[in-house]
Amino acid sequence: MVGDALRRLIEQGHTYTRSAIYTTIQRDGRNNPVIATAVLDAIQAEKEARAAFDARRQALAA
Repeated sequence: MVGDALRRLIEQGHTYTRSAIYTTIQRDGRNNPVIATAVLDAIQAEKEARAAFDARRQALAA
C-alpha cells in the first residue's frame, strides 16, 4: 500500500519519502493531506481489486 501511494504521489509530481508516508499514516493523515489522500486512494484501489478477485473466484467455483 505504501509503495502504491508513493507511486501515485510521484505520478502527481510530488516527491515524498517512504518515511514521510509512514509518518502520515501514524498521525492519521493530520500532518499532510496530500499524502493522506494518496494513501486513502491506494487503500480504496486495493479494496476494489480484492473484491473483483473474490467475485471472479466465486464465479469460477460455481
